Amino acid sequence: MCFNKNNRSGVLSFKAVFLLLLLTGLAVSSCQKNLKLYDLQIDNSNALRVNLSFTMNRLEQPILYYWEITKPDGKYYKVLNSKEEQEIVLYKLKPDTRYAFMVADSKESDVKRSDTIFFETPRLPYTIPRLNIMIDSGNVFDGYILVRKVEAPAQQLLINHQGEIVWYHQFDTALSRFFSWTEEGTILSLHDEDKIVEFDLAGNILNSLEYGEKGFDRLLHHEIIKNDNHEILSLTRNMQVFDLREFDGIENDTIYGDGILVMDKEGNKIWEWDMYQFENPLEDENINSMKKDWSHGNSLAIDQDGHYLISFRNFHQVWKIHSQNGEILWKIGMGGDFTLQDDEFFYSQHTAFNNRFNELMIFDNGGPDRMLSRAITFDIDGKGKYHPGRIRITLPGELYTFKEGSAYFVEENKLLFCSSRTNNLVITDLDGNILWQLKSSESFYRA
Repeated sequence: MCFNKNNRSGVLSFKAVFLLLLLTGLAVSSCQKNLKLYDLQIDNSNALRVNLSFTMNRLEQPILYYWEITKPDGKYYKVLNSKEEQEIVLYKLKPDTRYAFMVADSKESDVKRSDTIFFETPRLPYTIPRLNIMIDSGNVFDGYILVRKVEAPAQQLLINHQGEIVWYHQFDTALSRFFSWTEEGTILSLHDEDKIVEFDLAGNILNSLEYGEKGFDRLLHHEIIKNDNHEILSLTRNMQVFDLREFDGIENDTIYGDGILVMDKEGNKIWEWDMYQFENPLEDENINSMKKDWSHGNSLAIDQDGHYLISFRNFHQVWKIHSQNGEILWKIGMGGDFTLQDDEFFYSQHTAFNNRFNELMIFDNGGPDRMLSRAITFDIDGKGKYHPGRIRITLPGELYTFKEGSAYFVEENKLLFCSSRTNNLVITDLDGNILWQLKSSESFYRA
């Protein structure tokens, strides 16, 4: 039996090592059969993610096994490529924990294996938010919640049902609020106001687009998503000069509104939309006071028929936009195209999208006249007729958030709420009963 000279802890007994080798299907081999890992580099600067790089003999099918040294029967593995130079990322590790790993050749009957090598993860950074479970009904969800901390140093976090941070990615600066989780299992977001970055959980940057290059010619804000063609869609901050003297403004004044930009993954512009082509800001009697942020678009989604849904916070409206000619198909909300009942109006809303019931779902923040936040849905058919939807879940008053926030489905019969201004994440059933609640020391824009 060959023991690594760096094994200082004495935690692994002969019996434990032998058991581990049986569990991994490895035969105990002589030192002459061992693989050698050269130029080994271990980067454990992230407490929950370790980067390994080394050179080894070329093998047909090498496998890397790793485990907590106190749990030798709880092994994990990664199938490596057959190259001599290896770069591997292990993530969703535990902080402040000692691990071991080894490499084996799974193709040979007399299996070659490397020595066992040890590393230790550091503690979580002090800048990581502190989380506390307030309510837990047990087994509420199986998966992870993705959130983004925007204050410097900004972080994106994955949280499990136990309120533990199982993954994070840290940045040096503060970040814009918006991000999205793609169907490819990647994170798409804006960095430093002028760079779109897509990366995976291993920290690999898969795409990066710079403002001012190719078709990326407008500043983005509040939303970035992908469509089925893997094109990048975002809300843009558009400006235009108007004469505002009749509104007690100046002759050449700038009004800031919204638009849509669609680009391919290389940053070439495919389509754009400008609200000024379809809406006249001079018809708004309050335009002089609203000119710096006239419409405040805060979410963009793709409806079931491929057209676009935009939430305009300052209008208390959601618009449906034709994805080819840009025509406004309908508006719902205050002063919109549908006659709503008093209890159906929404205020300062976020995250408007088509949900699993094919209904328009909105996180209604509420306002001074109704200081309650809720999720509400509307059933709008292809003929432009609306019917009340099946979701109307109001959060308790202490979870009212006058801005930011979100509501999304979890599995088939639960909703995940982000009450941003109260620093709470909440999961309810479809009757509004709170099944799970987490309190954070810092706020998140959405979850």
